[in-house]
Amino acid sequence: MKVAVIFCCYNRKSMTKRCLEQLYEQTAGLEGYTFQVYVCDDHSDDGTTEMIEKDFPDVCLLKSGGNLYWCKSMHMAMNSAKEDDYDVYIMINDDVDFDKCALHIMLDSYNKAGAGCGIVGAVKAVSEEVCTYGGRNKDGKLIEPNGDLQECEWTNWNCFLIDRTVVEKIGIIDDKYRHAWGDFDYSFRMRKAGFKIYVAADYVGRCDVNSNKGSYKDQTVAKKIRLKKLFGPKGMPFGSYMRYHIRVFGKTGILKYLYGYGSLIGYILMGKEIR
Repeated sequence: MKVAVIFCCYNRKSMTKRCLEQLYEQTAGLEGYTFQVYVCDDHSDDGTTEMIEKDFPDVCLLKSGGNLYWCKSMHMAMNSAKEDDYDVYIMINDDVDFDKCALHIMLDSYNKAGAGCGIVGAVKAVSEEVCTYGGRNKDGKLIEPNGDLQECEWTNWNCFLIDRTVVEKIGIIDDKYRHAWGDFDYSFRMRKAGFKIYVAADYVGRCDVNSNKGSYKDQTVAKKIRLKKLFGPKGMPFGSYMRYHIRVFGKTGILKYLYGYGSLIGYILMGKEIR
């Protein structure tokens, strides 16, 4: 079985190196699979690109001109992998500290579920036994692994597997998004097309929730800067936010979109923290 492992990176050289070391250590012990790693580097200037070229020459490294952010970078990497026609595609984040059996857990869960589905690997906090990212139910609540496959509605792409059947029918991640929303959008597109998504049987690694410090959610930041960050690529840019809500909720999505923006702006102007 041909497997493509895909992620993007930007200026976190040590994390990217650790991630690649963990991947290659695991792929060496899995029989019956051939692996190729695809990495889109979004114009890092901390030596990440040079490190990959020197230490991991087998990686298919794609170099962007910068400012692609997460969704567009993942689209670039997935599009390149798709051209080589893999059986399975595993998308990851390089800030996850993967367990030694992470790939085995993902592939074993996929083999149990059968073709034409998605598998999401849940991760815990670094120093706590609490789920931070993974599969979510219809209310957005994270589903903790329990040893069996559990169906979910929405997925974070810290570790997410799909196969060629899914890609052939609905394509890859939407490059019209800037940074966020693309993973939840893909979950919606999968379910709309009739594909099921399952939480893998066990946790695959550890990763803390992204900090709100310095973001539009941080009440210690000046209001003017918070508003700027809200509309910036890593906040809630107009195009991405509207596209998601209209695609998922239809005409009522416009109202949800306007209400959401109004609420966020109100919280910022009142100097409140956004959780």
